[in-house]
Amino acid sequence: MKYSELIQQDLDKFKHILVTGPQRSGTTIAAHILAHDLKYEYIDERRVGVRSYTKLFQELTSDRNSVVQGPCFASDCHWIDAPDTAVVFMIRNCDEIVASEQRINWLEAPKELANYFRWDGVISQVRYDAWHKFQKDMMRVPFFELEYDSLAEHPLWVEKEKRKKFSSRQWEIE
Repeated sequence: MKYSELIQQDLDKFKHILVTGPQRSGTTIAAHILAHDLKYEYIDERRVGVRSYTKLFQELTSDRNSVVQGPCFASDCHWIDAPDTAVVFMIRNCDEIVASEQRINWLEAPKELANYFRWDGVISQVRYDAWHKFQKDMMRVPFFELEYDSLAEHPLWVEKEKRKKFSSRQWEIE
């Protein structure tokens, strides 16, 4: 789904939105854009604790409206059953994801592969295979697939050429 279609889905009926998918698939910029447009609080995965399901569920059951950025939760997002929560799963070309991983020297693939009982493979493809083959059918909350490329329509988007020297968490020109 394109961003222009997603934003028309009455997302404000959900108190919480988890933006997940493979690392480097655009979860950070998508979560910032959604938080901006919905006027929700942006919550980085480090704030809820990377891989901390206790803290994630505390956030997903809190009183505030929030958009949580968390690619680390992609392997288990089908277990989420918090009321008033939706999941946005990022879709991006795996070659682009791998290039982004290499650009920032991302070395977490072995940890992430272990979440899928794997020790080799391209982690983004492993994530997408699990998502399409199993997880989507098991989702307990509403979910949307968001195409990374469609974020380029948004005013907060920064063109690729200007992002070449961005850090791993950077999403805007400082």
